[in-house]
Amino acid sequence: MLRFLIGGLLIVHGLITVAQSLGVFGRSTEPENPAWLNWWPTPVGRSWLLGSLGLEGTAFSWLVGALWVVGGIAFLGAGFGVLTHHEWWRTLAVVGALASLVVLVPYFHPLYAFVTVLNIGILVALLWLSWPPATLVSA
Repeated sequence: MLRFLIGGLLIVHGLITVAQSLGVFGRSTEPENPAWLNWWPTPVGRSWLLGSLGLEGTAFSWLVGALWVVGGIAFLGAGFGVLTHHEWWRTLAVVGALASLVVLVPYFHPLYAFVTVLNIGILVALLWLSWPPATLVSA
């Protein structure tokens, strides 16, 4: 049962991570910050750092966006790896978490605070605590 929960959560996290890259590659409408976040300089999906440096929409921002997609695909692969009993899911989950954290530096938004904590939690669980043990996610 834990295998299905972990696999499903990694797949959902991967889908959301890939969807976040849409802000980098452009969209027809840009979401606005809620009223209580008017103090934040950019809407969700836009980079506060790259925008201030004039790099938004350049090849560099596309490379960062591609890293966002890589992180999401790594999470998707990790989720399917858990569901299909492949031990390499741990490596993909670590790659996804690291890629996501790197991208969150220039694209950080207060609404991403939960995702930041989630990615750090994934890294702590897999690298430091060695959790979950293979016996919990096996058939």
